[in-house]
Amino acid sequence: MLLRDGTEIEDTWVTVADAEMAPVPEGLPDGGVIVPFEVFRELRASRTTNKHGISITNDIDPAVLEDYLDDISLIAIPYPSFADGRGFSLAKRIKKMGFTGTLRATGHVIADQAAFAEACGFDEIKIDDDVAARQSPGDYASARQAFPRAYQTGFSAADQKTSILEARHGR
Repeated sequence: MLLRDGTEIEDTWVTVADAEMAPVPEGLPDGGVIVPFEVFRELRASRTTNKHGISITNDIDPAVLEDYLDDISLIAIPYPSFADGRGFSLAKRIKKMGFTGTLRATGHVIADQAAFAEACGFDEIKIDDDVAARQSPGDYASARQAFPRAYQTGFSAADQKTSILEARHGR
């Protein structure tokens, strides 16, 4: 299940797991191909499409991405467990570096984390099948509405609101 703004959408990207599947297909209609960052660096010179998507690990130093951000349309950040929040910090750092493409959280992102994911800069949430079997798109939409304030302001258009701290201080 892929969500954007709390609504289920079609995934127009193809994920390629490793270099053995390269070269990646060209000419995809709307999306592109998501490859591991290491594969992207190897294939970058030979690719002709401008639709580059990468998957990274949630412990990567985002500084290694800096020279490539203009060539990347989508960055997928994994959540191996709902309790592993490293992706939130990583998303904020990547957005602060100037990335303007799509940030996608993938894996075990539960409904209660949807609003926080958006506040940290995520545009999309791709939920693993086992999580999607327990939580519907409606659960994610409801959770987004249940948390009208955030502890920090983020990067999405929907998050241009007053933070909890600012509200406490009357700003």
